[in-house]
Amino acid sequence: MPVLGYLDELVVLPVGIALAVRLIPTDLMAEYRREAASRKVRPRSLMAALIIILIWTLVLFVLSYCVYQHIR
Repeated sequence: MPVLGYLDELVVLPVGIALAVRLIPTDLMAEYRREAASRKVRPRSLMAALIIILIWTLVLFVLSYCVYQHIR
């Protein structure tokens, strides 16, 4: 992929996010930040983490098997 192909990820995306944050009214943003800071428990799911680890392990296994078959 040419260097210009990364323009979207390097420049356009951060500028778009910054613009979206600036469009939110300051009092509303302050309220959201207070609410986020006041939450003691962050959501987490051990089952979701295990599923993601299982998927990555399966992908790595299949990829290594394909490479092994190609080399052999």
